[in-house]
Amino acid sequence: MGHGRGISPVLATVILVAVAIAIAIAVAFWASNITGIFSRTEQIQMEYSYIVAGKNSSGAIYYNITFSCRNVGSADTTIIQAFINGKPLKAFSPTSSVYLNGILWIKSNDTVFREISFPAGSSITLVMMLPSGGPSPITIIPGQVVEVRMETSGGVHYIGTFLIP
Repeated sequence: MGHGRGISPVLATVILVAVAIAIAIAVAFWASNITGIFSRTEQIQMEYSYIVAGKNSSGAIYYNITFSCRNVGSADTTIIQAFINGKPLKAFSPTSSVYLNGILWIKSNDTVFREISFPAGSSITLVMMLPSGGPSPITIIPGQVVEVRMETSGGVHYIGTFLIP
């Protein structure tokens, strides 16, 4: 049998260090991917909002509160409730209607707020039509400040305040 020569201790050390660095890089990439998955956030940005007064076909006064929003966050979210002056929309104004991107989403005779899906990167326009007077228990008068708050499935509240014209 011949005497085989092994690799030198220096070369063995270099190989071990290279393998350790490769494993460390792989673990770092894996950990950063896991962190990215768990650190997704919602962030709704108001692009514009305003309120206008008008009259319907029967001559009753109503107020349209318009929001244009964009989900600039990295996570999808859902708008689960809207509040007017701290009360749920349908408790504050049972005969209110909500239009989502121009389509009737919540009818005046609906008793609950229908949730609105809001994917990351998308935009929506909401119009809340609030009647003034009539069978509704609300009293909205010119000069009054109205706070509109939207709550998302992530528990975040987005607030807009409006002065009634």
